[in-house]
Amino acid sequence: MAFYKVTDLEMKGVADTIRSMAGQSKPLVWPSGFKSAIQSISGGVLGSKTITSNGVYNASYDQLDGFSQVTVSVSGGDPVLSSATFTENGSYSVPTGYDGFGDVVVSVPGGASGSISISQNGTYDVSSFAEAVVSVQGGGGGDYDNFLIACGAMSGSIL
Repeated sequence: MAFYKVTDLEMKGVADTIRSMAGQSKPLVWPSGFKSAIQSISGGVLGSKTITSNGVYNASYDQLDGFSQVTVSVSGGDPVLSSATFTENGSYSVPTGYDGFGDVVVSVPGGASGSISISQNGTYDVSSFAEAVVSVQGGGGGDYDNFLIACGAMSGSIL
């Protein structure tokens, strides 16, 4: 068996480390003081944790120094969806108590577009046109009176 000579300085360094880890400050006697101080060093209190909801979990909340095992079983659940029917253009919010829209029916009538030219007296349906250009010959010797009428979803008579 080989022997190794330990200096006082080396022994003091080892003793200081053991005291620090054991939370002690008293002098250590060789060898029994070193042994008992080393045996008192704890690796910390570890526990296991089952987590069932999102959040922040610290071991200290459970009076532990750490976790040796964590089981995560967080259920997202199914969203609660609302059905909706929209008949007008606009901005719509999800009703209280719902996570979103599931079935959405959009039934907005098409907008008026284009133009119609009217050159004779009469009744005209102009509801699908954005404008009507009216050029009906007047009673003043063959002159035309020209009018531009903004329409869209209306009807009327031009007499």
